[in-house]
Amino acid sequence: NPSYREMAARGRELASATTIWKVLKRGDFPSRFKVVEAIVEGCGGTDADRERFATAWRHLTMPPKPAPPRVRATPPAGKPA
Repeated sequence: NPSYREMAARGRELASATTIWKVLKRGDFPSRFKVVEAIVEGCGGTDADRERFATAWRHLTMPPKPAPPRVRATPPAGKPA
């Protein structure tokens, strides 16, 4: 259970202790991944943990790409669809 200041220091000061507190205590969603990265590093997370959190953060912050339009094959003349 590191303090918020310890987490900020362990997280290379990518986010302040106050910012970390806002995310973890108040539930504010971080608009910058550096905040998530600071929390993961501040809690002793591994590179694999950081990658998992990065993937989750991207899914939550980036809109999905629209699906490509479906191309419907036209049957040859004289054959039913």
